[in-house]
Amino acid sequence: MNSKVTSPVIGIDLGTTNSCVSIMKRQQAWVIENTKGAWTTPSIVAFMNHNECLVGLPAKCQAVINPTNTIFTFKHLIGQKFKDTEVQEDIKHWPFKLAKKTDDRLAVKVDVLMVYQSAEELLSMVLMKMQETVKQYLNKKINHKDAGQIASLEVLQVINEPMVTALAHGLNRTYSLVIAMYDLGGGTFDISILEMQNGVFEVKLMNGDTHLSGEEFVISLVNHILGEFKESGINLSEDRVAIQHICKAAEKVKMVLSLTTQTCLSSPPTQVAPSISI
Repeated sequence: MNSKVTSPVIGIDLGTTNSCVSIMKRQQAWVIENTKGAWTTPSIVAFMNHNECLVGLPAKCQAVINPTNTIFTFKHLIGQKFKDTEVQEDIKHWPFKLAKKTDDRLAVKVDVLMVYQSAEELLSMVLMKMQETVKQYLNKKINHKDAGQIASLEVLQVINEPMVTALAHGLNRTYSLVIAMYDLGGGTFDISILEMQNGVFEVKLMNGDTHLSGEEFVISLVNHILGEFKESGINLSEDRVAIQHICKAAEKVKMVLSLTTQTCLSSPPTQVAPSISI
């Protein structure tokens, strides 16, 4: 990292399901609240009529009524090709559509605007949202000059997640150490083997499963709920709006099951489905 940097230095975690941004303050990293007062911002982008684009919580909140134009977990698409097995598996669970470019790269079809967006373009929109969060913080806490300097981001260093975790826990203070780092996130489950010698880390091994994560837990719950409806004589597997409602309910159930071994889900009656308790 450039030791002569004078403008504010921030750290951005672009996650599969959520993203956040922090700033150095009194020799510590402080996570900054976004405009909604939350520490994390959903990594979701939604497209509306009249070229309007929503990012974060506003995009997530309208997903039920606009499922085909609300894009999520798109970080999985980076570096993938349309014919890849993992992509074909993901397509089964996504309400939005994927398209194949001439070079077999992936793009998301945005029906409402009749355009195609790559995963990199979508991720850049989340990045800009993180930038807005920092600018708002700097305007309040520091001064407009510093806020202006942050407007054009310069990448000082890209650090992998296990390294950041090790540093955050102060493991670099140990003289000699070999550690296994597990990361069960919203989009992937990773394991890394790190070796530390004389305060310097080296990543010896990294591996993971992009289909073992919090998102997969939600998908399993959704499939279970759809199965319960089907046993009642109602097939909702092709109803994208109903599935989005179920996804929201399944996410809440997942959070509850993180603290307890069982819970009850009750759905209100709708035009296409009766009330059901699971």
